[in-house]
Amino acid sequence: MTNSSSLFCSFSCECPDGYEGPRCQVLRQSFDGTGYALYKQLEQCEQSRTSIEILTNKPDSLILYNGPVGSLDPSDPRDFILLELVGGYPRLRIDQGTGELTLQVTGQSLNDELWHRIDIHRDRKVCTYR
Repeated sequence: MTNSSSLFCSFSCECPDGYEGPRCQVLRQSFDGTGYALYKQLEQCEQSRTSIEILTNKPDSLILYNGPVGSLDPSDPRDFILLELVGGYPRLRIDQGTGELTLQVTGQSLNDELWHRIDIHRDRKVCTYR
């Protein structure tokens, strides 16, 4: 038996290809303009923060969509959030049951093949992004 007070232990994990971080998660995706990824739908909540980093040369593209897919019954919720580039500028469209809101940012276009971070903050009925 060893004395644990004088023994320093360390361990590390090796993640399979495509996974990284302390819990071996998928932390990034890459697409060539024809691909997409499907994930479990995000839960709608009163407060949320979403951050996305992108690098692209495409002026028009869908970056994130979370909402219904397929046909809906009249009683199904139609809440969604959609982030896209239009002419190189980010546009956020969101509907959490009270009508669609569109936020468009102009200034610096994001299709310049440099990394850009987009932060979306939602607090009840207030939504901001930068």
